[in-house]
Amino acid sequence: MLACLEEDVTKDDYEREQNLNKILMCPACPGESIDQSQNPLADNMREIVKQKVREGLTDDEIKQYFVDRYGVRVLLEPPVRSNTLVLWIVPPIGISILAIVLISIMKMKRRISDNIEIDDSSIE
Repeated sequence: MLACLEEDVTKDDYEREQNLNKILMCPACPGESIDQSQNPLADNMREIVKQKVREGLTDDEIKQYFVDRYGVRVLLEPPVRSNTLVLWIVPPIGISILAIVLISIMKMKRRISDNIEIDDSSIE
């Protein structure tokens, strides 16, 4: 029974490692998680994750360990905070405003061209 329990812990540890490796970004490879990267730095980070999991640290503690060393950019999904909330809200609002402006301009051009066609037909 003890052997089964140890296997479950090992399996849980392995799954935690894999999950953490997928959410930590390689500082040397923009846009790649340490799970995907073949860079030696990513390999080193994977070993540190494994070590920290074995030491019994929580996922949040392990993420914080890397944030302390590399900054928030090491997280593929940075936390939403009041100071970063603008970065999450502004792009969708900006795109919406841009879409409304473009649609308005297109409608205005269509009205102008329709008026010009009407004027041209009345001249004939």
